[in-house]
Amino acid sequence: MSKVLDKLVTQRILHHYYSGNIMNPLQHGFRANKSCETAGYDLKSLVLEKTEGNLGVCMISLDVAGAFDNVCWESILYLLAKASCPINTFGLVRSYLSDRWVIYETRATRVEHEVRRGCPQGSCSGPLFWNIVADSLLDCDFPANTYIQAYADDLVLVIWGHNKAEIEERGAEAICMIEEWGKLNRLSFSPKKTVMLPITWRNRLSMVEPPEVYIDGHLIQAVKELKYLGVLWDGKLTFHPHFKNRKEEVDSLTYKLSRTVSKWFSKQPGMLKRVYTCALEP
Repeated sequence: MSKVLDKLVTQRILHHYYSGNIMNPLQHGFRANKSCETAGYDLKSLVLEKTEGNLGVCMISLDVAGAFDNVCWESILYLLAKASCPINTFGLVRSYLSDRWVIYETRATRVEHEVRRGCPQGSCSGPLFWNIVADSLLDCDFPANTYIQAYADDLVLVIWGHNKAEIEERGAEAICMIEEWGKLNRLSFSPKKTVMLPITWRNRLSMVEPPEVYIDGHLIQAVKELKYLGVLWDGKLTFHPHFKNRKEEVDSLTYKLSRTVSKWFSKQPGMLKRVYTCALEP
């Protein structure tokens, strides 16, 4: 019954948000008519537009430490109230997020811990609750020459400018806003996993002297390749490293499948075709 109620509450909240057009279009995760493909297309279109306009561009992949496990319940309830969520639905969510305990019991001991943050694992509402909190970041009035988008907890910030100094200035302003949002919602960013990709195409920027942007007092590391939503981006925008990586994985899978197929399905041409179309083509 709890699963059914969870799904019903989630559908009612989604209906309220969609009917009120409250969803932020920059969030591509767990949204109708949005996907990894739309996120990648929008991101590539923006980067190409700015680089073709002879501007220097940097992409920063932001890593939220334990995003789903640390999302603040007070933030969820505050944002639902701010969105004028129906009082009956709001009351169900408030009850759902209260008096929750994790119990670990063995023959020798029993440990109880009250849970006060995080999205319930495996729930329908978990991704929705995270998106509601993440939307509050996407709704912020970011400085000029910056762009941010998200796919669930995968955040990417794009900064552009006529020179390195301008990019550093805009980057510092944007990161400051992101850090303030994190503190407000009791979320932190991992400096070690947050990386920056300078777009070196057209030689507006260089890996030798990349822009210096800091997060939580740590210099964001500049890298030659950045993985976002399964796609390996490179500074030249050739995507050769991505294609090479895909080819290696397909070659390995082809070899493993060919050994299995030759042993068990060599006399079944129809099965061979099905294995190819279902396992290799995707």
